[in-house]
Amino acid sequence: MAYQKFALLIRVVAVLCILLGLSVIAGWLLHIQILKNVTPALPSMKFNSAICFLLSGSAFLFILSEKKEYIITAKILSIITFILSAISFSQDIFSYKAGIDELFVKDADISSFAGASGRMAATTAFSFMIIGLAFYRIRSNNIRQKIFAQYALHFVSAIALLAIIGYLYNVPGLYTLSFLSSMALHTSVFLFLLSVAASYINYSLGITGLFTGDKTGNAMARKLFPLSALLLVLLSFLRMEMNRYNLVTADLSIALFALAFLFVSLLLISITAKQLNKIDLLRYNTQENLKTVNANLEKTIAERTALLKHTSDTLQLAATAASIGIWEIDLNTGIIQGNNILHNILEIDGTEKQITTAQMQHLVHPEDRRLALQNFHLAQSGEKELDF
Repeated sequence: MAYQKFALLIRVVAVLCILLGLSVIAGWLLHIQILKNVTPALPSMKFNSAICFLLSGSAFLFILSEKKEYIITAKILSIITFILSAISFSQDIFSYKAGIDELFVKDADISSFAGASGRMAATTAFSFMIIGLAFYRIRSNNIRQKIFAQYALHFVSAIALLAIIGYLYNVPGLYTLSFLSSMALHTSVFLFLLSVAASYINYSLGITGLFTGDKTGNAMARKLFPLSALLLVLLSFLRMEMNRYNLVTADLSIALFALAFLFVSLLLISITAKQLNKIDLLRYNTQENLKTVNANLEKTIAERTALLKHTSDTLQLAATAASIGIWEIDLNTGIIQGNNILHNILEIDGTEKQITTAQMQHLVHPEDRRLALQNFHLAQSGEKELDF
């Protein structure tokens, strides 16, 4: 399981989604308002949304298992999540009531954020539909289905992030539509966490692969994206606040935003250039070190070759002066090679560069041949050293 290095993160998010679902369900059943919404001024999470978090969080945990029965359970929970959210979404699209919105509890919310009583926001329902489909195929053996699941999760992340930014900037249009109810703040936050954590199951695919790789580009992405995202969000927030409180005119705010964006771009380019220059310097130093090592290695080889030749020549002179026969044998083929003195000692034609074991047998005394052959076969099998 390649995603094991992210297993802790994945499990923590799955458990948090389950706990969120249970706490909101308890809030509706026990009429505890703080469990249903962050503050009374913000939209509440609907009962069916809490059920979807409970189902998808549980499916997420089962997906991590290698046991077949757990994976089947995860698929069943994913299908239930998809069906429940699809029915809820279809009610907004086709303007009918399926009777599931207040099936478990009555919803008395009459705030401006509420749509039909008990009905989850259409964007929430649509997000859970996509999550249900993604979870169903996320562990598929088909790479195309894995890619589909990955980008489906990225789409949910984008929807949830849009809602979060809407709450951050206090722009309701980003977390609601004119004819639909609003996505609750904690719904958007946990949909974002759930979709991002789920994308780490196939972490080498999609946008997640951009940040989890081990190459230079991946390292640059991990370093630059958080800083650029933070600066852009901050600049946008400052511009909106200046417009909201009429500190500057709209034209001036646009000009200031463009100027600030140029400075941010320059900062990011500077960071990128320094990082790339650092990499180039490291590569240059590595190449120089390799050149030095290669030069030293070539020098050492030349010295050792000259020493070996000198030793060989000295040995040859000594063998010639003392009339010593020098030989070597290949135990696999039984071929023996020796110098001219060996040929003279054995009275073998010197034009023959190789001597076979069969020729050597005739040179051994008949009474010793059996023992010599036995020693030779033992040496071939590696049981003892060759000893004639």
